[in-house]
Amino acid sequence: MCSEFDIYNMELADYSISGSTAMDEDGNINTGLAEYRPAPINLFGGIMRGLASSVFGALIAIAIGFDAITKERESGSIKSLFSHPVYRDEVINGKAIGGILALALAVTTVFVITVAILLINSIVPGLDEWPGIFLLWFVSVLFLVSCFAMQS
Repeated sequence: MCSEFDIYNMELADYSISGSTAMDEDGNINTGLAEYRPAPINLFGGIMRGLASSVFGALIAIAIGFDAITKERESGSIKSLFSHPVYRDEVINGKAIGGILALALAVTTVFVITVAILLINSIVPGLDEWPGIFLLWFVSVLFLVSCFAMQS
């Protein structure tokens, strides 16, 4: 099974071959195997497939959501937490915001590492590809937050 980098490198090789060919015997330009330059944003597809198909991200979000109040209730510290002059909804909202920020930090870390690997392999996303990368990041965070919210 080929990795995302292997597929990208094969597409890039096909593109570079097509750019170096000349005219054929009919006088037409031979475009070779690929007529377009492969986009580095295609490498982020593995992150999206990993979140959606393996359900690993959803399990992490559900575990964080389940642990938000259950751990406090089982350890008995929720009674002392609610005995302070703090409204219950402030405690629950604070735990929810903390869980959402933890998930956003995890997704951001994965995307930063992916961009770093791209740059190490001399694959630089263009300015027109960054909005797509940020959209993938946002959809990933939104997916995990929705799984987190279902459990909370």
